[in-house]
Amino acid sequence: MSAYRNATFNLRRCLMHIVAYKAGGVALCNKLHGAAATGGAPEMNLNLLLNASMVIQVHVASAVMALILGGLQLVGRKGTRWHRGLGAIWVAAMFVVAISSFFIHQIRMLGPWSPIHLLSLLTLFGLWGALVTLWKGRYRQHGRIMTSLFVFGLIGAGLFTLLPGRLMRALFFG
Repeated sequence: MSAYRNATFNLRRCLMHIVAYKAGGVALCNKLHGAAATGGAPEMNLNLLLNASMVIQVHVASAVMALILGGLQLVGRKGTRWHRGLGAIWVAAMFVVAISSFFIHQIRMLGPWSPIHLLSLLTLFGLWGALVTLWKGRYRQHGRIMTSLFVFGLIGAGLFTLLPGRLMRALFFG
């Protein structure tokens, strides 16, 4: 259990370096966490992301932004100017994540497509549905749709990127 806790802790702190998007962040991250010296969590290799295609880089940056903003939205007060402003940015970030996924074809199950592309379609329809419910004043339904998009469309899909053979798994766990 402690290995899982340490890996999660390192992952959370290392996410800051992805958002900062600096190649030097890998060495700093490893030095701060002492991963190499203590034999703990594997070293993070940010160069994998920096050497990936521009589409993947945009996809990851948008997903990280949506993850951070979505978390803030879930815990913050609803209906405020702050909530509406961050919500608009979150919708834009989720839109970029969904659209950019259609240009990533690393898992091919049906031609160039995979089940994740179906989730991207559902995300786009969900974003539209959430906006329509908001415009119609159905705030509870809007909240349920947005929360579902955050949990399933972002976190759920993000967990699949940690499967063996995927870029994010290699990035975080070597």
